[in-house]
Amino acid sequence: MKLKLLKLSLTCLTLLITGVGCEKNDKNYNPDSIIGKWEWLYSKGGIIGITYPEEGQTVEWEFTKDSTLIITENDVTTFETIFYISNDTLIFFRETDVKYRIEIEKDTLSLYFIVEGFDNFYKRID
Repeated sequence: MKLKLLKLSLTCLTLLITGVGCEKNDKNYNPDSIIGKWEWLYSKGGIIGITYPEEGQTVEWEFTKDSTLIITENDVTTFETIFYISNDTLIFFRETDVKYRIEIEKDTLSLYFIVEGFDNFYKRID
């Protein structure tokens, strides 16, 4: 009887431990919600701390339905590439693969750099 109780306890403990390691995605992230134009508000991280646009500077990131990312500064295109989204991760190529974890809440886009670096924050403008 003690052996059966021990086996049952170990089985329950194993199920409990493996269940704790699973992360539930409650956000129901819709990858199409990133489509549109976003204006850069600020970045934070690295050794600089927080960085804001310079006075008179406008930086926009546009995500199109055909998976193109277009970055413009003061209405001049400075970078263009193809992007894709895997789960809650934005991935594009800029000399190397760049990966950000995406969070969109109301009209705010937060891009958290997967590796050590800057986290960027934008507001929807279109």
